[in-house]
Amino acid sequence: MTDQSATWASEGAEAAGFVRAGADALTGGKRLRARFCLAGWQAVAETRSTDDSPAVPGDDVIAAAAALEIFHAAALVHDDLIDNSDTRRGRPAAHRALEAAHRAAG
Repeated sequence: MTDQSATWASEGAEAAGFVRAGADALTGGKRLRARFCLAGWQAVAETRSTDDSPAVPGDDVIAAAAALEIFHAAALVHDDLIDNSDTRRGRPAAHRALEAAHRAAG
C-alpha cells in the first residue's frame, strides 16, 4: 500500500484517495483464499520435492494469492453496491466512505 500511495500521490488528491479506498477495502478479513492458495501450492510442491527441504513459495504463487484477495475485495465492494449496504466489517462500505469523502470535500 505504501508504494502505491507514494506512486499515485503525485497524481492528485483524488487519485491518492482512490488508492486509500482500495487499501481500505482490503483491510480486515481472514485472508482464507490466499491461505488456501498457498496451502494448495505447498501440498503439491512437497509431493514433487526430491529432497527433504521445505518448499518456499515463489513470486508467482504469492502474486496469485494476492490476486485472489484483491478479486474477493472487489466482489465484496460490488456486492455492497448491489445490496445498497451501509457497512462492511463494522465500517462504512466502500461506496459510503467515498460518498462521505465527496460530501466533506464539498
